[in-house]
Amino acid sequence: MLLIAVGPRSTFAASPSPQDLGLTIVNVRVNSVSANFWDLSGPWWVMDYAFSAPNVPSDIQRVGLSNACGGNCWTRGFTFRSNTVGTLSLTLYDDQSCCLSGLQQVAFNGGSNYVTFRFNGAQLMSTGGQCVISVSPACPVTLSLSGTSGGKNAVVSVTIDVQNALRYQASLRRVMLQQYYDMGSQLQSGQNSQQCFNNYLAGQRQLNEQLLPLIITPFTLIMVQPPTITDIIKDTL
Repeated sequence: MLLIAVGPRSTFAASPSPQDLGLTIVNVRVNSVSANFWDLSGPWWVMDYAFSAPNVPSDIQRVGLSNACGGNCWTRGFTFRSNTVGTLSLTLYDDQSCCLSGLQQVAFNGGSNYVTFRFNGAQLMSTGGQCVISVSPACPVTLSLSGTSGGKNAVVSVTIDVQNALRYQASLRRVMLQQYYDMGSQLQSGQNSQQCFNNYLAGQRQLNEQLLPLIITPFTLIMVQPPTITDIIKDTL
């Protein structure tokens, strides 16, 4: 009789989820804010953000956004436990304090001046560490949100990236390795040779400018306080 022992399959081998550190990383970037209304001296954008997750201190702040931020008006990263759900709310205003009108709501999500995103860390892990938000199955995702209220409206471009901690760490390493590779390729091809030489000359010039006053300035031990002289003698001996 031939007996074949069959043991339980490995939990990790049977799961599509990658190994994880138990943390989910969310990166949010406001790319641009475009007004759909006329403003003589503005607008002056103000955005409130509020992030919350279980067992994580709430992160709530008000930030000012430039009218011409060139693709990066505001960037923020958030971290929470992968077996919980994180929530992020963004609220937009036009600051008219200069005209004694205070903060005025600006709609950019239909008729609302705020939008809320929910990030499900457990669902993220069950799909192999990819992006999990209600508006997109893939990350990073860029959203163009438009206001349709009867008052002030704007178009807001937001990029969201959600990853587990290991994927995020790997992405950072990938960026750094690419930068080193590009630098090595440029050095090998001679593209950076002149720049390196110019930096060397600039460094030498700065060093000479800093050392020359010390060389030509008379200096005696009288200029040094007695405790310092004692320390110098002790160090010398």
